[in-house]
Amino acid sequence: MKPNDFHALDLDVACARIALSLLTMLSLYVDPTTTGGLFHLTTVALVTLLCHLTYSVSFYFALRTGFAIRNLQAISIVLDLPR
Repeated sequence: MKPNDFHALDLDVACARIALSLLTMLSLYVDPTTTGGLFHLTTVALVTLLCHLTYSVSFYFALRTGFAIRNLQAISIVLDLPR
């Protein structure tokens, strides 16, 4: 990989972001410490997780198809930082 060519790395980060989102949803789905049954997520938590999954998949496809704008990587870093 060339020093200035980070496209492959950006795709790997995008894939990891999707995996993280799916694993988070799965781990909350099967959490045995709650008494609410298997699917006990609140509406707010479910919407938040689905928004993150949508964000992750859309960034992946934007990078994969080359549709990505010039500063897409910088935008994704800002969006990934916890508040």
